[in-house]
Amino acid sequence: MDKTSQTTGAVNTIKNSHGKLTGYNTDLFGIRATLQNRLNINLKGQTILLLGAGGAARACLVELIRQKPKRIIVANRDFARAESIISRTRISGNNTDIRAIDIHGINNPEYMERLSLLANSTSADPSFLSGVIRKLARNRFHRDMKIFDLNYGRRALPESCRKYPIRYIDGLYMLTAQAAAGFRIWTGIKVEPDDIYKYVSKKIAG
Repeated sequence: MDKTSQTTGAVNTIKNSHGKLTGYNTDLFGIRATLQNRLNINLKGQTILLLGAGGAARACLVELIRQKPKRIIVANRDFARAESIISRTRISGNNTDIRAIDIHGINNPEYMERLSLLANSTSADPSFLSGVIRKLARNRFHRDMKIFDLNYGRRALPESCRKYPIRYIDGLYMLTAQAAAGFRIWTGIKVEPDDIYKYVSKKIAG
């Protein structure tokens, strides 16, 4: 296992080098590329809401911590699972305030008033994220708040929720960035995620 898979506790790419197997995790690259290339967001000193507590959430949490935000709030239906990924994802030398809340805690304006980013790592029905956004909309949105939804296609945010004053990015770019990372791991050849993204977007659009 390389450092990415050790840090996230998961492997999604395996390379066979003359019989030696090495595990990698391309989630981190995909998340980082989306934050930098699509959202163009500086999270240092900001507050982030992370939905979910599964494997994708842990990868998100690792990368988000590296961005040095002031606070990360991990919200999940199962509060114990949210606490669990936090305890397993501490990075030494980082002072980010990371706390777990029950999903109903998003109604607390103390946490949500100054959100800069909402990252959705759940695979729940799109209506779940729509409900979260409607709850947050009752409070004043941060004027620069952005949403990064790891889902794409039919599982992405419905058009009905895109009326709010936020910027929404789905997980398609993350997927193509992961493809670029995997291709480089296997072949040593660098491919730009943007090139793959443009090609895939055209295919999806028909």
